Amino acid sequence: MQDFDPVGLVHHLQLLRLLQLSATFATIYDHLIVFDQEVELIWKRPGISARIFFLLTRYCGDGFVIAILILMLTEPTSDSSSCSFESTHCTTVRNGFLVSPSCVL
Repeated sequence: MQDFDPVGLVHHLQLLRLLQLSATFATIYDHLIVFDQEVELIWKRPGISARIFFLLTRYCGDGFVIAILILMLTEPTSDSSSCSFESTHCTTVRNGFLVSPSCVL
């Protein structure tokens, strides 16, 4: 069994944050560059059901993506620790990063 590597975990979490950021910007950029086509093909045509479905899938999805990005990029306001008294595992998180992977109780 491999040992727990907290440095590797932090690197993976930072990579995850950067990937989420780039995916969010790519999605928003795509929606902005095709906005003129969207107006022509969706909003100027008759019928309300297609508009409702388009609005839900297009812009509510953007809202969720942006909300997830904000949650991932904001720093917590306080430090948190969790310990299991049944084992000797203890975790300390400071500013969203793992500080102490284990401790002895």
